[in-house]
Amino acid sequence: MLLVERKEMIKRDNKLNGKSQRTLSREYGVSRHTISNAIENPYAPRYSPRRHQPFPKLGKFKGVICQWLEEDRSRHRKQRHTAKRVYERLVEEYDFDGGESTVRRYVSRKKKEMGLGGKEVFIPVDHQPGGECQVDWCEALIKIQGVIRKIHLFLMWLSYSGKVFAKAYPVEKQECFFDGIREGFEYFGGVPTQVRLDNLKSAVKRILKGKNRDEQADFIAFRSHYLFESSFCSPGRGNEKGGVEGSVPYVRHNWFVPYPSVESFDELNAYLFEKCERENSRKPSRKSLSIGSLFEQEKPKLLSLPETAYPCCKTESGSVDSYSRVTYLTNLYSVPVRYGYSSVLIHAYPFEIVIAKNNRVIARHERLFGRHEENLDPRHYVKLLERKPAGLDVGKPFRSWKLPPVYEQYRQAVRARKDLGTRDYMKVLSFLETRSMDAVSRAMEKSLSSNAPGYENIRLLLHGDDRKISEIRSMDMRQWPGLNGYKADITHANQYNKLIRKVN
Repeated sequence: MLLVERKEMIKRDNKLNGKSQRTLSREYGVSRHTISNAIENPYAPRYSPRRHQPFPKLGKFKGVICQWLEEDRSRHRKQRHTAKRVYERLVEEYDFDGGESTVRRYVSRKKKEMGLGGKEVFIPVDHQPGGECQVDWCEALIKIQGVIRKIHLFLMWLSYSGKVFAKAYPVEKQECFFDGIREGFEYFGGVPTQVRLDNLKSAVKRILKGKNRDEQADFIAFRSHYLFESSFCSPGRGNEKGGVEGSVPYVRHNWFVPYPSVESFDELNAYLFEKCERENSRKPSRKSLSIGSLFEQEKPKLLSLPETAYPCCKTESGSVDSYSRVTYLTNLYSVPVRYGYSSVLIHAYPFEIVIAKNNRVIARHERLFGRHEENLDPRHYVKLLERKPAGLDVGKPFRSWKLPPVYEQYRQAVRARKDLGTRDYMKVLSFLETRSMDAVSRAMEKSLSSNAPGYENIRLLLHGDDRKISEIRSMDMRQWPGLNGYKADITHANQYNKLIRKVN
């Protein structure tokens, strides 16, 4: 094969110097056909692979290789034969003495023929407004209360406008998945007709043949509440929801670099909401309008939201133990002591645990996400203090209970009075089960300023009837010295009987 430099020299000698093709053939040592081709086709030579490559070294091994590749169809995509592994097996099992490059070329050709390899070709998609949204989970690192931890980020992406919604959760439970979709619908102000998602356990129990799925009953109920259609991607084919898949690295690189530093998930989600709003002004590539302008075209096409939001929680039955606690996923949550040994319902929301009895909420707690942790509300145990006052100092629920200073002042005031004592203080604390700490604190301050502490006076103040104690003062016996020597006897029932007989 002549190089392009040699072709140029041959053409110059022929056209400019007038040398014949026979002379050039003799001078350059090539055939007259090559000289003619160089004059007529002076372009750089191109490599043309052979249309048929016989692979003589493989010979009888071709059938073995095809059998292995055919068996790969039923195997997991990450555990199929590579060309290198085919070559290694041929050497190990059949003493193959050919080259690895030969095996690589043959395996590459056969995989393409069998549809097992090669680059996939796609059809351009034209999404319609309001027609589809895509959802996905991803992970990111943040700094929360000064500690770096991993969070789970729910993303929803509208296929037409490219508008995105993001919310962070501590875990990827089903109730968090439902809450993310519901919050996304409310953020967009409507429901897309179709939601495209992976085969998550939150929605799918079992993958059937083709596009058929055995779906979770809770997911079917959730979908029927909002009336969208669900479309599940083929296993291992995340490209079928490429829009939200492409949003994952964009969100990580632009919203989580450097790590956001927050104090709570509420603060983090407020930060993510602001980032979602800023996306309205961004214009995607190959689009003539901004995301916000495209969303204004899409919003009227969305389905209307239902009148009530779906309760995104996991509900389980539970029993209250002897310490007035219920267990959910190894963690303990307290309830008021009057519900001890009862059967209750536990509603697990993404960030809250709600405990109910007879369709009435009896306790609310911030949800715990560790293992074998406790969330004990001291207000649930104050009723027991009337019978077990020592529990205030040694009970676990009260160990970290931070009360305003007025509580200790009130406690010392009733201790100093012989007619009240510590039990009166315990009875006053029981108001905290139904009243706010601020309300009880104000009642304590008023009673102390009037020098009239006591359970009954606190009760009147909490009911807003402070007029009845406005004039109450402690009695100074020095004003009535004659009363100091007076002692009232205890009245017995038989004295009333004698009085009745005299009247009759």
